[in-house]
Amino acid sequence: MKNINYLLFTAFFLFGCATARTSENENISFRPSKIEPLHPQWEWKSMVGNWYSSETAKQGNTRQRLMQRFIDGSYKLTTKLKIKDKEISHNIEIGFWGISGPVYFSIFKGWVKHDKLAPSDTSNPDNYQAYKILELTDDQFKYQSFTTSSIVTLSRVSDDFIMPN
Repeated sequence: MKNINYLLFTAFFLFGCATARTSENENISFRPSKIEPLHPQWEWKSMVGNWYSSETAKQGNTRQRLMQRFIDGSYKLTTKLKIKDKEISHNIEIGFWGISGPVYFSIFKGWVKHDKLAPSDTSNPDNYQAYKILELTDDQFKYQSFTTSSIVTLSRVSDDFIMPN
């Protein structure tokens, strides 16, 4: 009889300690369910494609950019720098991109040199950039760096676009 009483007491004690905590939040998960975007026009697919810019400084120096963003979140950025119409630099970099709310971000993974990847230093914080989206339409993308405050404006171009010489 003592064993039964002991067993019942232990069972009641253990069940009493196992209280369930509840939340008023009906949807508890590690990731929120689909959230309505702050700016519906700033959707992932609207960023995919080719975007181009050309800037000329007072001294006549020119910088051209061709940003190719792909649906899988990767990018390829081709940059040409000319001083007095002589090309002095031609770089191709690759990485990942994304948007979250009003923020556009990029993760620089490395350069393409002689058809091979020269990887970046992933511990370098300069390889992770965030930008405030100022404007994003079907034809124009304008954003501002949070770290340097510089503003970049790109125009959408066709898939077969080639940068001018």
